Amino acid sequence: MLLKRVRLECGYCGKTFLASQNQSNQSRWPSTRHINFMCSRECQHSSVSIPFSDMSPLQAQTIARSKLNRAVASGKISKPTKCARCNSNPGHNRYGRSQLHGHHHDYSKPLEVEWLCVYCHKKDTPQAIGSRCGASKLTDGKVKRLRKESADGRTGVALSKKYGISTTMVSDIINRKWWRHI
Repeated sequence: MLLKRVRLECGYCGKTFLASQNQSNQSRWPSTRHINFMCSRECQHSSVSIPFSDMSPLQAQTIARSKLNRAVASGKISKPTKCARCNSNPGHNRYGRSQLHGHHHDYSKPLEVEWLCVYCHKKDTPQAIGSRCGASKLTDGKVKRLRKESADGRTGVALSKKYGISTTMVSDIINRKWWRHI
């Protein structure tokens, strides 16, 4: 069902504009009231163009990946078929996606990449484990205390409530499926 198009205020320049059908539909939902709708692509790009030095590492990484993907899709950059380090031809995975990754040495230069196979890329980019992982609820000390309390006889349910994690996670930590490095 098509709804009546509404007028919205641009979140960047403040001009009032006639919203697209999609924007009109989104603006009616209370959960999207916080979204700043933009009147044009120029305002949209200007609103996010902050210097790389002021960005968090994750923001810079996301923007660099996005710019590289657009450049490859438009044909501005051609993706090679061989890894720059081991000279292997990794081919494609079962979903048809290339197993060759563009590795950024500097996110402020998004189109300067080294094309690496999955294996070489994993060697060069270590996985964040333990408390170095941004989504971690626990620290190294909490994991040590959790294991000690478990050895002293506290149940998994009590530990999961105390530390705010699932009972499965408590079991996996105790059995060293997770947090093996401690």
